[in-house]
Amino acid sequence: TLDVDELNKIFKILKNDYYTFYRYGMIFFHSGARSAELFRVQKKDVNLAKQEYKVTILKGSVSKEVIKVILPNVLIFWTEIVQECSDENNFLFTRGLKPSLVPIQASQITKRWKRLVKDKLNVTADFYALKHLFLDELDKASNAGFNFSKGMA
Repeated sequence: TLDVDELNKIFKILKNDYYTFYRYGMIFFHSGARSAELFRVQKKDVNLAKQEYKVTILKGSVSKEVIKVILPNVLIFWTEIVQECSDENNFLFTRGLKPSLVPIQASQITKRWKRLVKDKLNVTADFYALKHLFLDELDKASNAGFNFSKGMA
């Protein structure tokens, strides 16, 4: 697992040395989504004015479209990536974590995390520790009567 201080140190290094990975990490961390879902998001799926985006969730042979919220503190990153798109059909996160018409596999994030964070920074936590940390922090910050983390996930 990661704690907030450790994640802040990692993000500071990524911001300076690997900005597109930092940007993706910030979006991922604040989304509650899976990388596989985010890697299928295209420019046409994002509505910046409403601060929302559409993802397709695949569970077994069943798929459903879900609208997810863009939190205010990462709207700037969503705006940047959408502005980099040259076509409505661009996938937001492809090679180099930049927009393109050619998608990549979500497993690329795990490889990138291993190479740039686990190996270089001696971090033992996996990339998905970010998702769990965000949901844990959301639960701490929210009223016990609401289950925000379940809705975000």
